[in-house]
Amino acid sequence: MHPILKNSKAFILLILGWIPVIVALVYTQSVLGSYALKDAALLSGPPLFILLFFLLSTWYICKGIPLDVKKIIAVGLKQMATAVIFVAVWLQLAMIYSEALTLIEQSEIWRQRFTQSWPMLAASGFLFYFLACMANYLLLSLERAQEAEQEALKNKLLSSQAELNALRSTIHPHFLFNSLTALAALTKSAPDKAQQVSLKLAEFLRYSLQHGQKESVTLEQELEHVRNYLSIEKIRLGNRLNVDYQIDSQATQSPILPFALLPLIENAVKYGIEPSLLGGTIVVYVQSTNGWINILIKNPLEQETMEREGAGLGLSTLQKRIRAYYGGEARLQTKRTENVFTAQLYLPSNQKSPKL
Repeated sequence: MHPILKNSKAFILLILGWIPVIVALVYTQSVLGSYALKDAALLSGPPLFILLFFLLSTWYICKGIPLDVKKIIAVGLKQMATAVIFVAVWLQLAMIYSEALTLIEQSEIWRQRFTQSWPMLAASGFLFYFLACMANYLLLSLERAQEAEQEALKNKLLSSQAELNALRSTIHPHFLFNSLTALAALTKSAPDKAQQVSLKLAEFLRYSLQHGQKESVTLEQELEHVRNYLSIEKIRLGNRLNVDYQIDSQATQSPILPFALLPLIENAVKYGIEPSLLGGTIVVYVQSTNGWINILIKNPLEQETMEREGAGLGLSTLQKRIRAYYGGEARLQTKRTENVFTAQLYLPSNQKSPKL
């Protein structure tokens, strides 16, 4: 269907815009034919109005004869042939209408006036046909560009989902191994703690199953997932792991990309806390300011470990995911000093899930 026919307001505006064209052509015909304006309006007004609907049909003609720069001559010849048929059919209808006027008013004047005016009508028909085709090719080009953009976005999101699955498969086995090892030890030495670990581990995995396929979650849900992760690691690492939460309550209901925080926290534990005999404190800072969410994760840094193992797959994967999801509106920055590693995530607080 023609894009204009899909929108009733656009269709009404098109008709209103076509009326001055009809008036101008009728006036021209009246002047050239030297007869009354009302007679010119009666003779040519209805055919010119019908021409508008003929012109809308050129949308399908242009789709059937796609514009190809490499075959521009062939396209031009096809359009010329189609234009001749198009104008001939329209003029035939106009002639039938003039014959009807001749019969109704029993006057040969209408036949004579049509014979006088058909060259101008034909010229108008050809002109508006090619103008309509130019507009249609422009609309088709914009439509293809929009479809290509949507397809690219869809591919980015699919790629992002694949990277998320790869990230989850990387984190979960390592985390599960550590958790189950700690759980096995706790079942004998501290059954109560073992039960807590089991419940928190179940909640952690439930989040992955429940929210893994969603396009967005609330920041509060993501923080709760992080708390479950850190509480399990706390049981395993003991006093070596401490967490300082500094959360702005105004930011907690903002939508966020699922699993956006876990790679930052997992990176902090793996490279900041585990290699250190003394451990340290992970700072989780969240602040909402002027439509932005500022998320900062800070952890102590074992320089030798970072130089030997790098920053991990999680951060590079997260960087790609937020670029695909938020476009250029979000960014992830990391900073190393001699003893501290900082990861800072800037996200728009009113981001909506992209539509496919």
